[in-house]
Amino acid sequence: MRKKFWVLCCTAALAVSAAGCSPAEKAPVQETQTEQQTQEMETEQETEAAEEMAAAPETVRFHGTVTQPEEGGDGSQLFMNAVIDGVEGEQEVILNISEETLILDAVEGLPLQIENIKNGDMVYSYMSPAMTASLPPQSFAYVILANIPADFRVPALEKVKSLTVNDDGSAVVEAVSGTVYQIPADCTLLPYLTRNMVAVQDLTEGRNFLVWSELGEDGKEETANKIVMFQKGQLAFDALEEEEADSDEAEKEDQSKKLN
Repeated sequence: MRKKFWVLCCTAALAVSAAGCSPAEKAPVQETQTEQQTQEMETEQETEAAEEMAAAPETVRFHGTVTQPEEGGDGSQLFMNAVIDGVEGEQEVILNISEETLILDAVEGLPLQIENIKNGDMVYSYMSPAMTASLPPQSFAYVILANIPADFRVPALEKVKSLTVNDDGSAVVEAVSGTVYQIPADCTLLPYLTRNMVAVQDLTEGRNFLVWSELGEDGKEETANKIVMFQKGQLAFDALEEEEADSDEAEKEDQSKKLN
């Protein structure tokens, strides 16, 4: 009887011991799982944020007539009655202009001065998607195309998504906007304000370019007759991308140093 009682006591003691040790042993595992879940959630959120940023347009295009050129006397703003791509109707918009804004002749693609834009002129502009909530709304102008002749097809500012070069020297460029451009072998290719020679092979992924083209019979494909290519950083939003990339890289290095 004593032996049986002793065995029962030992069994109970072992059970209590196991129960007491179990949470302590499991705690590190639970903490590790929680940390992994947190890291996975953070990674997923960062991925979603990166995808949203990648999907967001870098510029918004609009066209309209100038109502008040050189407001303020320093040429830092243009008041416009504008039709904005993707927005119904016409509205007044203020374009903020700085030294980084490219003001170009719509026919030649060469620089113009703000003084060349007069009241009542038709202009096309590529501006920042970020607009103030003021009335009228304001936004920063990256590119302004002016000196537009009547019935002239204004060039488009595009970014290369993919390039296919054919054996005959022609090429096909798909832009990030979704537009497909046929580039004939005799298409005029120019760099913007540099003496560098450019070829169709320079239309690599991510390259910004201004393209003069004609719409095909299918209403979708464009045939380019002239292209001006921009170097990295010549466009203000392109320079911003570079700064953000450098900032992200520096932040990753700091985090790596802290972990180590």
